[in-house]
Amino acid sequence: VLQYNVPTGKKYRGFALVYSYKKLVPPEQLTPENLRLAYIMGWCVEMLQAHFLVEDDIIDQSETRRGKPCWYKYNSLGLAAINDGLLLESGVYHLLRLYFRNMPYYLHTLDLFLQVIAGDVFEMVCSQAHQIFPPLQILSPAGCV
Repeated sequence: VLQYNVPTGKKYRGFALVYSYKKLVPPEQLTPENLRLAYIMGWCVEMLQAHFLVEDDIIDQSETRRGKPCWYKYNSLGLAAINDGLLLESGVYHLLRLYFRNMPYYLHTLDLFLQVIAGDVFEMVCSQAHQIFPPLQILSPAGCV
């Protein structure tokens, strides 16, 4: 699941994280170790994006992603691919804990990743609420924005 879904994307989010880090920190903090950590965090962002795409493809019943069968269509995985998407998400938190747990910003970073997850879930609920509860205007996508 990792090799099929993570490195095949455009990696804009991961590159943007590393680029921003290089531009925002003082030059004396651009040590090889700090750059390595920035790259690891960039891969965490890419893994989280891959998690969203795996799950979204199942929800949307998409056929292809980046010119290949969606992960759940690959080898007829079907709904078992939900677990694979969750493994990608779990891998993000494993890497964060492994490499960043002793950093003073660890809890803030973890909180940001969790907020991104919550935001994606909220967006999904809002986009489908009008189908589930049509008479309730407050739950329409416009009401969620």
